[in-house]
Amino acid sequence: MTDPNAQKRKQQLDYLVLKHKGQPVGDGYIDIIVSRDNYAAFVEDLTTNKFAIVAVSWWCHCTPENKTRFGCPHGYGGPKSIYFDGWFSERSHDFDEVVKDRQKDEDEAEFVKRVNDTAMDIIENKRTVPYADGTIH
Repeated sequence: MTDPNAQKRKQQLDYLVLKHKGQPVGDGYIDIIVSRDNYAAFVEDLTTNKFAIVAVSWWCHCTPENKTRFGCPHGYGGPKSIYFDGWFSERSHDFDEVVKDRQKDEDEAEFVKRVNDTAMDIIENKRTVPYADGTIH
């Protein structure tokens, strides 16, 4: 028998992914690609709905313009975008873990907010490095 609460939570997450033009990679929610224009509102909605971010992985949005500007693609392959022109290429070496241990006196909402604030800090302060061959990593 299916847990009705789990089904409701899945529907909430599916709605938020759709609302913010997120693109899950493969089956499930291991990676959800969200554009730079949409990530802040997406994280805010995840926090409001008590979905904690476990980690942040990094993807290149491969378009002819980004190939010229940044040397895309970088790393692994990835899916064609369902919302934008081009496709995504997963950065092979970039993965930032976010999840922290829940404190004894911390309720679920406080925990999710703290974890997701950490994710926002990671996203907003990530720096790329240009290599000698002109690619950006």
